[in-house]
Amino acid sequence: MEIPEDLVGARVALRHRVGERDGRPLFTDAVGELSAEGPSAVVVQTRRGPVRVERSAVVAVRAVP
Repeated sequence: MEIPEDLVGARVALRHRVGERDGRPLFTDAVGELSAEGPSAVVVQTRRGPVRVERSAVVAVRAVP
């Protein structure tokens, strides 16, 4: 999924794949401020600390208030 550049620096909810079980993908969410980490990854600064996510694992992202 292509992440819009206007979301960098914004507070977002980002859903991404974290693995697979019984042939089905597993997902989790990260909520916080989005920053880019090069062309292949992004970082979400959550309350519990930074979460690094490969861009290829992102399935949904949206701005949140």
